[in-house]
Amino acid sequence: LASGMESSEDGEAFEPVSRNTLSAPSTLASAFKIQLTSASDPRASTASTMSMQLLSQSTGSGNCFGQSMQGYLQIKGIAFGSLTSMFFVLNSDKAELDLWKLKAEALRTISHPKKVIQLKDAVAFPYDYPDGAGFELFTASSKRAQVMIAPDVVAREAWCDAINKFKSPDRVIESWFEKRGGEQGNKPWRKRYFVMVRSSRVILYFTKRQDAGGSEWQLNANGSIDVHDCTVRLVDVDEAQAKLGRASVIEVTPASTQRRFYLSQNDPAELARWINEIKRLVIGS
Repeated sequence: LASGMESSEDGEAFEPVSRNTLSAPSTLASAFKIQLTSASDPRASTASTMSMQLLSQSTGSGNCFGQSMQGYLQIKGIAFGSLTSMFFVLNSDKAELDLWKLKAEALRTISHPKKVIQLKDAVAFPYDYPDGAGFELFTASSKRAQVMIAPDVVAREAWCDAINKFKSPDRVIESWFEKRGGEQGNKPWRKRYFVMVRSSRVILYFTKRQDAGGSEWQLNANGSIDVHDCTVRLVDVDEAQAKLGRASVIEVTPASTQRRFYLSQNDPAELARWINEIKRLVIGS
């Protein structure tokens, strides 16, 4: 390989992504009026599981914080892995998570939280832990995830959605795919997590979703697909099944290499989103 080039898992050469600084979101996340509580915490509400209807309707005393998402979560210690229940308030104006030991403390000292987690360019990934419905929070400066445990899956998804409003706009779109690469797209299928990066006009793919978080996430990629100048198409169902053994497949062919990448998943709407976003990057170039 030429100097400065690396090899992806498909054996192709690609240029490593530079340590670029992610730009701030153009607009901060919209406000939330959701109060999340955990029955496992004696200081919280007695309801342990909330439906989406309850989530959308519940405001409670959260109004005293303005329109911010709030509630008890368990936070996992990085050093010893112990769980501590804390009261969280998502401060949209400051793009941060503010933490107190008790909700009552937050009411008394709203401007003096015990701990602050910056959310600018942060990303949150759902992750099922033995302790419950967890998620991993990566800030722009962190190299390790901060683990939070929500009371249930509905609460977990609500927190992840709220936090991800602050992720870098450079992350255009991201999701899981099965990938098949190689010169003629004849390599084995592998499940990978894909992130499209606007500034460098590439699609990065990762073995683990957690590798796509943290301060140096772009350097963790297994490989990349250059979409600066490429063709993309939705493969005909009959062709896809006969040739690739999959029903829903998109084909991406970078002009720089003419290697074919096949990406497959079972959600046609998600495939259509990716095709549209790739075409926008090509036109934008």
